[in-house]
Amino acid sequence: AVVSTQSTGKKQSYKLGVGKYYGLFACMVASRTWEDITGSGMADVNSKLDKERLQEEATAQIPEISQVLNFVPRQLLLILKTNDLLRGIECTLLERNTQGVGTFLNMARYCMHALATHKLNKSKSVAKSVIIYYTYFVCLLKLKVLKMLYWISLTSVGQRCAQILPSTLAVNI
Repeated sequence: AVVSTQSTGKKQSYKLGVGKYYGLFACMVASRTWEDITGSGMADVNSKLDKERLQEEATAQIPEISQVLNFVPRQLLLILKTNDLLRGIECTLLERNTQGVGTFLNMARYCMHALATHKLNKSKSVAKSVIIYYTYFVCLLKLKVLKMLYWISLTSVGQRCAQILPSTLAVNI
C-alpha cells in the first residue's frame, strides 16, 4: 500500500510518520526510483543501469533518507532491514533474479503470525478470538496461493505462459 501512488499509499505513509517524504519512503521500500514506481517499470527486473541510477539518487538524498528513517517506527525498520537482507541472500543464492519475492512471502507470513498472536493476547472475548483466527487463516491461504503462483512462474511452464499472455493480463509476482 505504501508503494501505491494513490491516496491509500499517502495515507499509510502519514500513519507511519513519514508525511511529506511519502515518495522517498516508497522508493526506499521498493528499492526503485520514483520514475520506476510511477511508470510501468515496477514489474521489470532491475538492470545494471537502474541500479546505478538508484544509487546516484540515493546518494544525493542521504539527509532526507536519514530523516525518513528517524520518523519510521523501529519495529518497521527491523522488518524492512531483515527483508532486505533476506532478499539479498535469495538473489545471490538463486541463479534467477527473483527480486526477493519468496523472501517477502515468508516474511509476510511471520509478520501475520506475530500480529495475530498480539491481537489474540489482547482479545478478551471468544468471538473476537474466532474472528482473529479466521482472518489469520484466510490471509495464510492467500499467501500460499501467491507462493504457489510465484514458484510456478519460475518454472519453464510459468515462463512460457507469461510469454503467451499479453502483458496486461500477465501476473508479475
